[in-house]
Amino acid sequence: MAFLITRHDPFHVHKLMGFIVLCNFVYRLGLLTTTGTFFPRHGSFELGCVLMHALLSWSSLLLPLPSKRNFHSPMIWPEFRIHSILFATRHTVCTIISLGDYWPRNVWYKTIWMGVLVLAPSSLAKHATKRLGDSEVRTTNGMPYPSWVSKEVQQRTKMLYARAQFGATATCIIPDATMAFASLYAIQAAPLLMTLVRKGKIDSAWYHRIYGFCLWLGYVAASARVYVTEDVKILQAVLVFMLFPLHGFCTKICM
Repeated sequence: MAFLITRHDPFHVHKLMGFIVLCNFVYRLGLLTTTGTFFPRHGSFELGCVLMHALLSWSSLLLPLPSKRNFHSPMIWPEFRIHSILFATRHTVCTIISLGDYWPRNVWYKTIWMGVLVLAPSSLAKHATKRLGDSEVRTTNGMPYPSWVSKEVQQRTKMLYARAQFGATATCIIPDATMAFASLYAIQAAPLLMTLVRKGKIDSAWYHRIYGFCLWLGYVAASARVYVTEDVKILQAVLVFMLFPLHGFCTKICM
């Protein structure tokens, strides 16, 4: 099996940031279980911790990647890396805006900002797919599965992934740091798991198990916020949207 520490990251910048981010994920999960939020305090320390998540994703550009996608095992390829950076940055920015209470007070300006944060990364990701990927075989519908997984189970799993994508987008228009941060668990777990697959540390089955668990952490966070926040109606609506999104769009992504 290949080693995790290689000459491709000679100054260990990416690995050091990854370790810090992993520790922050564990720490925030502990806070969620005890306080009902990832951020009981909104200070410079919290802002710095969240910023590290964006820096981690961008530091991945320091590492070389194969130019072609591996369709036999879930491994990182250039298109996926760009998508991961874009969406991790989106959720980092949304979390920081909510932590610092930087949302515009004017409802129209706030709506415009939210629209930009939702649409701009999606547009850039679409452009990345045109240049580096395939418009037909996308991340979700082209994801490899173990040979023993039936087509029916694969389709249900793909539907779960598609629903989570819509749920993650929904959290960007909620001015709540916990909701915006929750999606980072799955967004940043995916490239780590793909790296472990490439290094021979785990197989595709464990990729899907761990990635699915990280997706459900988002639902746990949403449930915790619904339980403890005073703004229950908005968060209940988001939770319902995360669980039962637009079926037609999700089906299109999966097929």
